[in-house]
Amino acid sequence: MVIASQISILDLRFDCIIGILELERIHAQPISLSIYIDLDFSLIDKEESIQNSIDYSVLAEEVEDFIKNAKFKLIESLVYKTAKHILSLYPQAQKVKVEVLKPKAIPNAKAASASVILNQK
Repeated sequence: MVIASQISILDLRFDCIIGILELERIHAQPISLSIYIDLDFSLIDKEESIQNSIDYSVLAEEVEDFIKNAKFKLIESLVYKTAKHILSLYPQAQKVKVEVLKPKAIPNAKAASASVILNQK
């Protein structure tokens, strides 16, 4: 019996427009994104098919394109809307956690971060 099963993309790094300051709206900044998706692995036990899971490389490309095109002002908006976007693309996802780190946000700090967990409805 499967109690919990999850796939992850850890530390997906790219530059995007993120922030409220004038310079942040002009110059792309680095972010690090981690995505955790709860799936029912028992479906994969019955048929080992990508349709019962999620293609990591496709997901990474979709999320990166989504974020780059959105040009978010707040990291809170980024994680929330990205999680909603993932759930809309992948009905087999039961729950999604999206976490972002913005390393250049605060001098003398490793990063500013935000995360959200959303359930499929």
